[in-house]
Amino acid sequence: MRKYGMILLLAIFWSCGQPSDNKTSESKDTLAVERFDKEVLKMFPETADVDSLAILYFTDKVKFRYYTYYATGDKGIINALYKNLETVTVSPDTCTKDGTIYCYVKGNVYNSIYFNITDPCAYISMIGNGRLHRYKISEDLKAQLLDLKSKAVEPVAADAKNK
Repeated sequence: MRKYGMILLLAIFWSCGQPSDNKTSESKDTLAVERFDKEVLKMFPETADVDSLAILYFTDKVKFRYYTYYATGDKGIINALYKNLETVTVSPDTCTKDGTIYCYVKGNVYNSIYFNITDPCAYISMIGNGRLHRYKISEDLKAQLLDLKSKAVEPVAADAKNK
């Protein structure tokens, strides 16, 4: 019995010292992420059908209670957003979100996309299959979101409109 135990231990030590077929674990992970990201839009086939956006800009990045918003059907920003979702994801970091983009298809909320445009780690992210997918934000999309932020307004309560 002891003989078989020694042979098993030697086999384990020998196999641990052998080079693997994977180049490095980092490149393997990177390739897996790239393959996965190309599939993200397949999880959301109607993303190409998004016809309007409601963009919320949080005025307090801690509580997310107060915000200004801008609603648009501008194809320029919708296309920039869609194009940004076709890129490879980046690792999550500690930046908090500046806002949320609600994507609409035929008047119904289809998906939510979160963004940061004010920190060095600017990103957009979305949840798919229970995972957070974070993308480095393109300069084009960042510039458009910053421009629209200056046009965003505070929401008005329904009762205030009726008075």
